[in-house]
Amino acid sequence: MKSMLLAIAGLQMLSFSAFALEKISEPKVSQTIQVNKEGKIAGVKSLVSFKALSGGCTDVSHFSLDVKVGDSEQEVSVTRIVVDVCEGASIMVDIALATDKLELSDSAGKAIKFQNPAEVDFTFEQLK
Repeated sequence: MKSMLLAIAGLQMLSFSAFALEKISEPKVSQTIQVNKEGKIAGVKSLVSFKALSGGCTDVSHFSLDVKVGDSEQEVSVTRIVVDVCEGASIMVDIALATDKLELSDSAGKAIKFQNPAEVDFTFEQLK
């Protein structure tokens, strides 16, 4: 009975962890400016790409993108909405999410800031 309760608690923790900000690395934004026949900007399409940790089952549909546009900057948050339950070797995979919610980010535009914690690689060294 005790082990069953622990297993259920573990599943609940696992499901909650799916809705946290994902640790990502190498976030990038590519923007395509759409221009109408008069030469005016008609829209901006953005592609947010990053690397995320996977146990072997992660794909683009496992993530959502939230954009909050402020006065001076745009905040981007990536959330994992599906848990990767595979038990393969942990690897970093490339993910790309399209959005039209980001405004143009150029020298006169609003800066883009990622809210996600960065993935940090650690190396241990034995001191002599």
